[in-house]
Amino acid sequence: MNFKKFENRFLKESSQQKELIQANWSHIRFKPDLITMEELAIGVLVNLDGIVFTKFIEDFGRIECAFGVENASYIKSCIELFDDFLNQNYETSFSNQLTIDKRGFVQGESIDSIIEDLLYRTVPLSHPHSSGVKGRKIFRTVKTSKFHTDVKLYIKEKLGEIYTDIFSDNVEPVGDEDIGYRELPIALNVKGKNKAGDLISSVYATPEKIEINCLKALNNITFTKKFTKEKTDFKLFMLSPDIENLEIMSRADKDKRIEIIKDFRWSLGYEKIDLVEGNSAENLSEKIIEWSEFDRV
Repeated sequence: MNFKKFENRFLKESSQQKELIQANWSHIRFKPDLITMEELAIGVLVNLDGIVFTKFIEDFGRIECAFGVENASYIKSCIELFDDFLNQNYETSFSNQLTIDKRGFVQGESIDSIIEDLLYRTVPLSHPHSSGVKGRKIFRTVKTSKFHTDVKLYIKEKLGEIYTDIFSDNVEPVGDEDIGYRELPIALNVKGKNKAGDLISSVYATPEKIEINCLKALNNITFTKKFTKEKTDFKLFMLSPDIENLEIMSRADKDKRIEIIKDFRWSLGYEKIDLVEGNSAENLSEKIIEWSEFDRV
């Protein structure tokens, strides 16, 4: 037996093993009725070195079956609101109906595998409800909050701790004593470079959701530009659906999406803000790094 060959094969396989990611996770639960105090597991949260990742129920078939369409719709609305809140890197709740139970340490090969496994094991209502339709393709939504965290993680892994200079939160609140003060509501504040911008996902199945996200992003970045005194390079980085998702959309929804993005681009252009599009977080992360000029350090 050729032991040298066997040894080389073993070393090769060992070197290919991925280093496990280590993080902390929390269980997210919802109380439909504060009198009965019944709790439903609705999602999970993973904190990786200060970057918050969340995943909630996406298939509401089981909830509709158990609690009715009206209650399922209410829970879905609560989840959307709570998801946006948590992805501002908060780990506390703003409502007695929504609780975060910190559970401790977790590890795995990737954030996606960790969070998918946690959701499957600890949120039974997230399991797809059998509809009797086999082989049907489902639109894969990518929420703006997930797009944010994916970009943060990619840039952190590539640049190290310098990534905080791109997502700098050391910005003075704006406003005055009459109307009050608030922090600039955008994700990208490049330290020392007079560059600012935001992130938005347009990977939603319905045109209505795309339009709402575009209006929100437009409001945030124009508000920021209004209170920025120095000449600043503003850019908005938008995640677009990939080919597989576009194929699932109806012709009417595709046409409506084109019109929404066209109007959105015009509104940004009027404000002298560039729109940068891409169909993957990795591709847009590279564009953000190039724009930030930290790749030249």
